[in-house]
Amino acid sequence: MGWVTLLEYSKTGEYTDSATRQHRQVIPADTAAVDGTKVRITIQASTGTSATLGGTSIGESTAADDFAVAPTRITWDSGSDTTTITAGQSKMSDETTFAFNKTKRYLVHQYQTARNIAYGTSVLLDYWSSDAVDRTMTQSVAFSGPSNAVYILKFEIYVADAYQGIFHRSKTISGT
Repeated sequence: MGWVTLLEYSKTGEYTDSATRQHRQVIPADTAAVDGTKVRITIQASTGTSATLGGTSIGESTAADDFAVAPTRITWDSGSDTTTITAGQSKMSDETTFAFNKTKRYLVHQYQTARNIAYGTSVLLDYWSSDAVDRTMTQSVAFSGPSNAVYILKFEIYVADAYQGIFHRSKTISGT
């Protein structure tokens, strides 16, 4: 078994305003050619200031871009719901057991309590809100957006060895 990168974004800017934000990033259907059993994401803090995440989750999306069912918590630092990412550094989430079906559309939700974070420019759909309550485990949330900024610089799934490097589609997206 091994990890396969499905989406990877180049850093195009950063926020340094310490704002509180909810952010949902859409992971489109058919991004992968195979199913996975785990997920993990990588986030990067801005150059001069640390970032704080108050929660992260993943779940299947409805057509209205709400979670179809209760989402799955993505943890950090060996099981914590929250994390601080040191200024200028990247951090990978814990491996999260999650049945990733290649034919489904997913949402990754982050609650940023100090949005000092690097971002890439996304042509994919995303949503944001300045709501100051952790809504990462809430199925339906009122959002503004899209922002065209993606805070997940890398999204990976865990797959069987037979598929690794042969049948997956890795997408590196830089710019629009």
